[in-house]
Amino acid sequence: MEQLTAFFTTTTYDKQEYKTYGVIDANRKLQELFVEDLAHPSYVGNIYLARVIDVIPSISAAFVRLSGDIKAFLPFDACEHTPKPEEELLVQVTTDALKTKDAVATQWFELQSSHACLIEGLGNHGVSKKLDAPIRNYWKEYLKQYPSNSYHFLLRTNVSECSTEEVEAELQDLIRQREDILRRSKNATCFSLLYHIPTDYKQIMSGQLHRYIKEDTALRFVTDDVSVYEELVCVADALELDRSSVELYQDASYPLYKLYSISSQMEECLGKRIWLKSGANILIESMETMTVIDVNSSKISGKKRNFAMEINSEAAYEIARQIRLRNISGIILIDFINLKTKEEKELLSIMRDAVRMDRRKVVVVDMTALGFMELTREKVDKSLKQTLNMG
Repeated sequence: MEQLTAFFTTTTYDKQEYKTYGVIDANRKLQELFVEDLAHPSYVGNIYLARVIDVIPSISAAFVRLSGDIKAFLPFDACEHTPKPEEELLVQVTTDALKTKDAVATQWFELQSSHACLIEGLGNHGVSKKLDAPIRNYWKEYLKQYPSNSYHFLLRTNVSECSTEEVEAELQDLIRQREDILRRSKNATCFSLLYHIPTDYKQIMSGQLHRYIKEDTALRFVTDDVSVYEELVCVADALELDRSSVELYQDASYPLYKLYSISSQMEECLGKRIWLKSGANILIESMETMTVIDVNSSKISGKKRNFAMEINSEAAYEIARQIRLRNISGIILIDFINLKTKEEKELLSIMRDAVRMDRRKVVVVDMTALGFMELTREKVDKSLKQTLNMG
């Protein structure tokens, strides 16, 4: 049975500290990575009572001040009505500021739980399309008891693992959170932070279990932070996991991030060229508008008849891994080697399997007319390079 390890630690890289969690395989090779700069934390998910500082009808947007020098771009289509100068609005940050671009905000704030999401504003309740029709229809029918004139719910794929009582408790908690935010906003001073997303270890752990656990794999959870360990144990109990699957690492002389070579593997993820076991390599070039990936056979000797398809298959899984670790988003074009038309369908299927473990939404679109494979990946936060202030 393959042993995977989910880790939660603080990593020192280039004299800076970063909150890191992810998954490594039995060979201590990173399979998933999340990095947050502790000196410059993300504002995504924060809800503020902001003030409109400029309205620009020509671009159908306004600019709001969240607090201090923090500003955000607010599109009209993310507002209840067209904003007015000096008006105070309740907004949530959806995208962090990047280089010369301001953060992006919306009035349609979202509140998350392990299995559901509450979205402010008029809309229809939704259930993940990845669920089988009978299960999906059951939950769609269940959600009809909730009005959807001021907010609506979305249920995640992992709701299939829950009882009705568990989902009911989560939805009621989300409603209470929403009511608390709206109540406090009425008496709050402008620029107040009304909501900050806490680290949801239950959502992280259940997501990792959902993505990585198969019949022949086991997943354990390791941290060197006592407070995080206590939270992980509580979550393990809630998920009905054996407490022995959660471990507190206590060797102060050799930090957990060094044991798993996290910083050196992060360094590898900043490079352009990645070598494969076969001797082939992939070249990753990220630009402002897209990422282009080139697969090269290099100087592989003794090339056999089906070597191209074997290398392309190996490259597909490594590319999917690199996309996850580097947190690359947007349009991704891949140039595989000597790809024949009859092999395109098979390789598309391989790539769809390879991206299945991604925590973000990845769409394997198709092959372009020029023979490139096209992917799109959901953008939620900064890339690894941007988080480490390398680009």
